Amino acid sequence: MSVGASILGASGAGGAGETTDKALDGNEATKWCVGGAKTGWLAIDLGKAYTVNRWRTVQGEKGDGDPGFNTPTFALEVLKDPNATAENLKDAAYLANNANWTEVQLVDNSKDLKMVVDNTLATPVTGRYLRLRIDNSTSNSYTAVRIHEFQLYE
Repeated sequence: MSVGASILGASGAGGAGETTDKALDGNEATKWCVGGAKTGWLAIDLGKAYTVNRWRTVQGEKGDGDPGFNTPTFALEVLKDPNATAENLKDAAYLANNANWTEVQLVDNSKDLKMVVDNTLATPVTGRYLRLRIDNSTSNSYTAVRIHEFQLYE
């Protein structure tokens, strides 16, 4: 349900050919990449409320070949206010504010550094506005947010 979702905002637009929309295009060969970023976020609008039961991310190793490019720590979040105003949803400061989001699931991928992280939620979450929060982008010295896919499933 997230392929082609509208992007509300992000912590960084990404470089040429590595823009935010690449995280939602359904193509694992493309990616959203923000060079030099140790943390980040990507907020999306699904168009209507869905109940999310499962979510999946494809990490940086997919394109760069090194598990050190996989995101060690990240989370799925849902916007606390399902009736947020259009003004709020266009405000980068509002979208970046962690206090406006509820953490659904935190992933600690620091030990395994999996390229593909596929999680079924113990408690499904319903929401229209969701966010991928990246707490630690890489475990190697090439710091950057690298997300090939951010996928949500009913």
